[in-house]
Amino acid sequence: MQTQTFVRDVKILPYDQKVLFFFGDTPRGNQWSTLRLIRNDIQNMADAYPNAKGRALIFPRAMCLMTAVDLLAKMYDGKDEDKRAGDRFKDFIKFALPTEIYGEDIGATIYEFRNALHHSYQMPVPKSNGKGMQRFFSLIYEVDNHKVSTDLGSKILINFPALHKACEVGFESFKKRLETTNLLSTRQGFEEMFSKYGWMSIG
Repeated sequence: MQTQTFVRDVKILPYDQKVLFFFGDTPRGNQWSTLRLIRNDIQNMADAYPNAKGRALIFPRAMCLMTAVDLLAKMYDGKDEDKRAGDRFKDFIKFALPTEIYGEDIGATIYEFRNALHHSYQMPVPKSNGKGMQRFFSLIYEVDNHKVSTDLGSKILINFPALHKACEVGFESFKKRLETTNLLSTRQGFEEMFSKYGWMSIG
């Protein structure tokens, strides 16, 4: 006689199990963490060209990483209002990449990079008040360079491996915060955003 394994819908899991599922590697039946799916895509693109030693497809991998930040920013803010999209992204970046290490402008810089990456293949840097020299972001891959961004005047370098590592450290810091917080607003905000954006069914 064949037995069936009951898989509880992730939306009705207890809070602590939702956190573990969202940041974890294991699906529940056909339900997957959206963060895990993004991480899988980033890794699969890197693995597709082993001889490139990680340098392949950094443009779409960076787009996936910024999508992950957008996702975590909703969880961090506990809201998904369109008018707060930029503010919550920058707030989460400043949490994930502390300003005392990465500088006061890190939130604005990565948000501008995110917008340039998603909206224009040239990756222009926004002009101040619409004036001044047009500058551009340049995506680079330097494993031994631990600086996330370098302003060269005419362009701003974004080092993908440093940004990727820094974001992943920040993601884990947020996980620990969710696991240890007693703030009802933080827990409720995560659960509300998780129910909307934290999982999806495949197959």
